[in-house]
Amino acid sequence: MTKREIASKVALKVGISQKEALNMLNLLLDEIKKGLLNKEKIEVRGFGTFKRIRAEAKIARDIKKNKQIALPDCFRVKFTPSKRLKEMVNSKQR
Repeated sequence: MTKREIASKVALKVGISQKEALNMLNLLLDEIKKGLLNKEKIEVRGFGTFKRIRAEAKIARDIKKNKQIALPDCFRVKFTPSKRLKEMVNSKQR
């Protein structure tokens, strides 16, 4: 499902235009990005938690060239689903 499809479904349920729903979705995603840039943990109750974690530098292998390459340390985004979301996804009534 794309961002536009999500906005379309929200627009139908809330009774607003698709453009307004897309703007609201973009605002939400921008706030999540800003929080991660500020090293904040973003918790959406009933959905999950977004966290910025540090990935240490490591040596990897380029399989095509059969050479080792050094990967620098960097930040990654980790998403941990809530208990409720896990239960919904794993329920037999999908």
